[in-house]
Amino acid sequence: MTKGDYKSIVNYTYPKAVQMAGGKEKMTAMISAAMQQMKAAGISFESITVGTPGKFYKAGKETHCLLPETIIMTSTKGRMAMHSNLLAVSGDGGKSWSFLDMNNSTADKVQQLIPNFNPALKIPPATTEPLQ
Repeated sequence: MTKGDYKSIVNYTYPKAVQMAGGKEKMTAMISAAMQQMKAAGISFESITVGTPGKFYKAGKETHCLLPETIIMTSTKGRMAMHSNLLAVSGDGGKSWSFLDMNNSTADKVQQLIPNFNPALKIPPATTEPLQ
C-alpha cells in the first residue's frame, strides 16, 4: 500500500472478496482511486506493520487466523496509528494464504463472505491513537 503495488494486494485478497468487487482489475482500480482520494485529502501512509499470527482455527476445510496490523498515517491533523487485524485464510493446510482486512468488520459481515467462518475466532474492534 505504501509503495502503490495494488495488484499484489488484490492477488493476496480473499478470492470471494475480489469477485464481489467485480474482479481483479476493478478491485485494483478501486484501491487506486481510494488512495488518490486520500492523497488529495492530505493523508499518507507512513508504514504498515503486520505482527505474529494468532491462534489457528479450523473452519470447514479452511484454516483461519488473525494477523495484527498497525498502520501509521499522516494527515493535516497529525500522525495516528490504526490497529486492526487481517483475517488469514488457507484452504490447503497452510501452503498458501489469502487475506481480508478486518478494520470495522464483525463476525456477521465475515460470515457473508466466508459461510463456514468459525465463530470461536473473535475479531477485536479496530482502534486508533494519535501519535506525536
